[in-house]
Amino acid sequence: MPLAIERLHSALGAAVTGIDLAAPMDAALRAELMAAWERHHVLVFRGQRIGDEAQVAFTRQFGELEIFPQQDDRAAAVPEIFRVANTDEAGRILPPDGEYAL
Repeated sequence: MPLAIERLHSALGAAVTGIDLAAPMDAALRAELMAAWERHHVLVFRGQRIGDEAQVAFTRQFGELEIFPQQDDRAAAVPEIFRVANTDEAGRILPPDGEYAL
């Protein structure tokens, strides 16, 4: 399936299809995605089945990644992943009054 970029809203956002984020990209595809990101500011890649390591590998193709300094909120296996979730790393829902409650 060829790459397709569909605008989601006039203000921002586009859905990108026809790409496997776990596969390596060539320079032309990377440039096309950068141009789409610069135009739409938010890109949505629905239905991707990638783990943390593959996600980090994908994002590294666009530049150096930062590692959040607070270790408690980083994924244990992949420090570039900053966890913002109501689940722990095993997928269990955290209690609303637990140690991470606001």
